[in-house]
Amino acid sequence: MKVMRIAVVAGVLVGLVAATVQAGLFNANITGKQTKLTSGVVTTKSFSSKDVISGVTTSKTAKLVVDSTTGALEAVDKCGNLITNIVTIIGTSLTVGPDAKSNEVDAVLLSFGGTGATNGTAVVTTSDDKTFKATETFTIAVNGAIIAGKVTTSSAFKKAAGCP
Repeated sequence: MKVMRIAVVAGVLVGLVAATVQAGLFNANITGKQTKLTSGVVTTKSFSSKDVISGVTTSKTAKLVVDSTTGALEAVDKCGNLITNIVTIIGTSLTVGPDAKSNEVDAVLLSFGGTGATNGTAVVTTSDDKTFKATETFTIAVNGAIIAGKVTTSSAFKKAAGCP
């Protein structure tokens, strides 16, 4: 159950992929809170990228990335090899248009665990297609929990020394 919740939280990252971005892996970061009602008690728990990664692998060198080629949020090893595909993007349900800063804004449909089912949605702002800078604020309701947070991408993923 813990892994499923973590996958749900991570799922919104997939929306950061834009078709115009040059193919590659981009480092991703996530922060947020999960709120759940259990037996009449409301609980809130913070989460981060570290929680997502530890939910899918025991590797201490794994990284969370967005693959702009496949539209997937992935955990990869230090060489960029796939450990697991956490979630995929099904498609863009709506292009909202540019925001006040001419950033691309899209609403996207998400599928967790590669099931092909639509399990969530997110709104994505891609600010620079060349460096793939993106920010996503999201709220998802899943399995009785409300998950809200913020996802950002940073630089392109770089392999560790000694990787082919």
